Amino acid sequence: MKNRGFIATSLIYSFFLVFLVLLAVILNSMIFNNRILNVYNKSIMNKLNKEIDKTSDEPSYVKDDLEILDIRPQTGTPNFNSVATTNEGVFIAEDNHGTSYYYRGNIDNNYMVFGHKTGDPDDGHPLYWRIVRINGDGSLRLMYEGYMDRRNLIKDSIGNVAWSTSTSSVGIHQAFNRTLNTFYTDSFLNTEYEAYISDSGFCSTIASKTNNPENCSMRDGNITCGGQAMEITDFSDYDKVATFGPTAIGASPSLKCDKANQYTVSTINGNGYLTYPIGIISSNEIVMAGGRYLQENSNKYINEDFYLYKQEDYWTSALFTKKTNSGGGGSLMSIRFLTGKITPTEPTDPSAGSTGNYVLTYSTDGSLIEKSINDAKIGVYPVINVKEEYISTIEGDGTINNPFIGKLDR
Repeated sequence: MKNRGFIATSLIYSFFLVFLVLLAVILNSMIFNNRILNVYNKSIMNKLNKEIDKTSDEPSYVKDDLEILDIRPQTGTPNFNSVATTNEGVFIAEDNHGTSYYYRGNIDNNYMVFGHKTGDPDDGHPLYWRIVRINGDGSLRLMYEGYMDRRNLIKDSIGNVAWSTSTSSVGIHQAFNRTLNTFYTDSFLNTEYEAYISDSGFCSTIASKTNNPENCSMRDGNITCGGQAMEITDFSDYDKVATFGPTAIGASPSLKCDKANQYTVSTINGNGYLTYPIGIISSNEIVMAGGRYLQENSNKYINEDFYLYKQEDYWTSALFTKKTNSGGGGSLMSIRFLTGKITPTEPTDPSAGSTGNYVLTYSTDGSLIEKSINDAKIGVYPVINVKEEYISTIEGDGTINNPFIGKLDR
């Protein structure tokens, strides 16, 4: 009996010792796993803190604006050598004012109502726009889409005019200017809307330091306005959107430009050449939105499926001078930019070939193409900038049937 009791007791102690060993192993495993988790948690928290630090420099209103417009910015930079035919979302780039957020692709939630055709909220014709981007100063850049007539959205330009009536003039022709200014005075001047339009400016390669750009002409790469030589400091939009400029490295659009080529009413942030804060879209913005320059007649550069496509050709702000080979049937030999930059293929004999002034337009064929500045069949689609403070009053989801609408249009 005593032996049996001893054996039983030994077994109990043995099981107890095994239990303690197993418990120790489990505890050690838990401690080890906990340490591993702490390491991972610390790594994750560090990454989160870095991301928070990245956005902490942004003004608080930017985060509010992104939330109001339901914008979740994408990371990285898209491939601008490819067109964007799907809704790629919103990307980030720097402009003259700071960090800009731009839409790219077949966007369906960036419609906005702002203003009326006659400036009267009771006229029954609210103006529809597409949000191109949030500018670096927090304002919204809007491109005209059309106006509502009863329950139908009439998608149309505000007019078809030539850039200039002469191929030798490099300035904006009076008729072109008048079309934009008349639209502004009819729709916004001396109305409640005008107080919310920002003078954020418009980048353009047209840089004639004169109040009457119609008197400007170009010869041998130099611009003369009223007999006075003008200095051009910016680089051409053409170089940045085409794949065969002086750099010849592919499309590399930018939202930045020199102050001399930042068209504004005030001289604080730009050149002060505008009468009213209204302009047109740049070719850079079109490429960033998903369009492309048509090269080598390749269909892969055609895009009729992004939000800046229209049912008619329309002007951009990219003006340039093209020299062609006299024996090449008009083939492109070189580009003499308004900056005076010349491609390596520039003929040594300046008299060889012919020279003409052109503007990049976005065509109904679905690409950026060059058109002569005296082509009177090209549409004008205004662009304005709406102040950041107005965004806080916006309601809606940005779709065509429920567009973003601020306090003045509700």
